[in-house]
Amino acid sequence: MEVLQFLQPLACVKSLLRHGYPGVSLPSWFQTHNFPSLMTPSYINADGQESSSVPKITDLIIDGCENLSSLEHIIHPAFVPVLQKMTIKNCNKLVSVPAGRLGDLCFLQELEVQGCPNIYCQCGLVAPSPKRLVLGKNNDWRRYHTCGNLADNVDCCSLAYFSLSCNYLTSIQLQKWNLPAVEELQISTCQFLTSIIGHSGQLIRGTGDVRAFPSLASLTIEWCETLSTIEWCETLSTIDDLLAEEYLPAIERIHVKCCSKLVSLPGERFGNFSSLMELEISGCYILSWRRGFVLPSSLQILSLSCCGDISAWIPSCLEILSSLVTLRIVECRHITSIRGNLWSTNLTSLENLVIYSCVDLASIGGENAISEIKNVRINGCPKLEELKQPMLRGSYTTS
Repeated sequence: MEVLQFLQPLACVKSLLRHGYPGVSLPSWFQTHNFPSLMTPSYINADGQESSSVPKITDLIIDGCENLSSLEHIIHPAFVPVLQKMTIKNCNKLVSVPAGRLGDLCFLQELEVQGCPNIYCQCGLVAPSPKRLVLGKNNDWRRYHTCGNLADNVDCCSLAYFSLSCNYLTSIQLQKWNLPAVEELQISTCQFLTSIIGHSGQLIRGTGDVRAFPSLASLTIEWCETLSTIEWCETLSTIDDLLAEEYLPAIERIHVKCCSKLVSLPGERFGNFSSLMELEISGCYILSWRRGFVLPSSLQILSLSCCGDISAWIPSCLEILSSLVTLRIVECRHITSIRGNLWSTNLTSLENLVIYSCVDLASIGGENAISEIKNVRINGCPKLEELKQPMLRGSYTTS
C-alpha cells in the first residue's frame, strides 16, 4: 500500500490493470486527468470527483477487490461515456451496484458479474444496450458462481446472449425477465434452483400475444442438480412453463443435461416446436416419460443419453424424422428393438448413428438394415448379436 501511494505512471499509459487491490480507496494519483491516453482495460477513481479530461475507456475490469463495497462512484456516464464492456468479479464485500444507472451507458455491449455473493439491487438489472450478459459464471471451479440478486429481475431489451450460473438462486420467475431479443439462454450450475415458473405460476394458454422469449433459438439447462418435480405431484414438472410453444415460438436447440433429480419433462410438447432442429437430453437418470415423447419433423440432431426409461416411445417417436441427420442413443436401458425398415423408409436423411451401452437392445434389423448410413458406431450392447461389435464406420473409425 505504501509503495502504491508513491507510484507515478506515465501519462502516455493506454492500459492499466490492478488486480486484488486491498485498499478501501484508490491512491491519490489515480485521477482520470492524469491518464489522457487511457483506453482499455482500466479502473476509474472511486472518489466520484469529475475531471476535465475523460479518458476513452471501453473496457472496465474490477477483479478481486475484497474490500470494495460500492460502485456508485465508479459506474457513472461522466467517467465512462463510451464504455463497451464491464466485468465485475470476486468482490466478496460488494453490496451496492447502481444497476439502474447502467441504462445511461449507451455504448455498453457486454456485462459480466461473477463471484459477488452480496450484491443487492432493489430496482433490478435494467440495461437496454448490452448484447451479452453473464451472471455468476466463473471459470475458476474453486470459487462460487454468484451474482447476488441481479438475476431476480432482468430487463435487457437488446440482449442476445444470457448465461446464468448462481449457487444461491432457488427459483426463476419468468414474468420478471424482459428479454425480447435474447437468442441464446444458458442456465447452468444453479445448485439450489428448484423451479422455473411462468406467469403467476401458471402457463398462459389461448392468448396469441404470449411470447416470453420470441427470439430465443438456443436453450441450455445443465448441472442444476436440485431441479426436480414437486414431490406431491409427479406429473407437474418444474420447467413445464418454460418448455412451452407459447414461451419459445422460435426455438431451434434444446439441451437438458446433468439434472440428476429431474423427474419429468413435457415430452409430449416437443412436437409443437416447428423450428426445433436439435434436442439433447442427457444425464437425467430418473426421468419419467409417461406423458409421452413426440418429436417434430424438423429435427436434425437427436441425442438421448442416460435419460430414464424412454423405451415406450422408441422407435415410434422416430418414424416422422425424415430430416434427422444425427441420432445418438447412449446408455438407454429397456429399449429392446428397433425395426429394420425404419432406417431406409423413415430416417432417409440419417448420416450419423451412435448406439452405445444399451444393454437390453437385441435387434436393429441386422447389419444390412443400416448399410446406407455413412458414419456408424455401435458398441457395448451385449444382447445385440446380429452384428459384430464394436461396429465402426466412416468418421467414427478414428473417434
